[in-house]
Amino acid sequence: MLKRLLKMQRVDTEEEMPQAAATEGGEGASSLAGRPAWALAVLATTQNWLQLLPQASPGTDKKEKEKEKEEGPIERCITREHEVGWGLINVVRRDLCLVQQVCNAEQKHSNHTRSLVECITKGTLPRHWRRYVAPPSQPLNLWIVDLARRMSTLPNPSPPPSSIWLGGFFNPNAFITATRQAAARVNGWSVENMELIVHVLSPGEELATSDKSISSFVVRGKPNELFASLLVPLNILDLC
Repeated sequence: MLKRLLKMQRVDTEEEMPQAAATEGGEGASSLAGRPAWALAVLATTQNWLQLLPQASPGTDKKEKEKEKEEGPIERCITREHEVGWGLINVVRRDLCLVQQVCNAEQKHSNHTRSLVECITKGTLPRHWRRYVAPPSQPLNLWIVDLARRMSTLPNPSPPPSSIWLGGFFNPNAFITATRQAAARVNGWSVENMELIVHVLSPGEELATSDKSISSFVVRGKPNELFASLLVPLNILDLC
């Protein structure tokens, strides 16, 4: 309890400091309404992010949920990707709008909004936004750009896509598993006895109708001799 009170006192002190700086700096440091400089900066940042992110999803109706039960493993996997992505978008947009209300003096500060403002100011990712694996050192603004890109490149569940950005999935391993399950269902094979085969296409080579392709590929770390011999001449780039 004492630790929480000390934390709230520290945040309140930080809020008072920008207000004092705005008073000393004159009218240029704050708006005509008397808002502090930190509020103006956070307001501008959140507005840019809200314009970058897609609008909130309306949700899934009962007919779509019933249709999902009849779909194959790949369609269900992509549907879950949309659910995870739009669920995260809804959370992020709701939090950003809440911060804007605080900056406009329409909403009182709470522990939740104080934590959000602190993360936005420092450029760190809020803990409850961490729904997928991201580099720990990735700044918050680049995380927002990455999230918007992931949502814009998510394929439609039906018909199944022939080419995907695997690294843009929130759970790439689930898609690999779904392709194995789909192949096992079509051919009547056992999943346990199947092997995943990766074939690197040569320039001009076409993909078989039953195969799935992964575009834009990069290997992080130290690739072995096989990957090193393939990556350079075929110019395979940017799966992350």
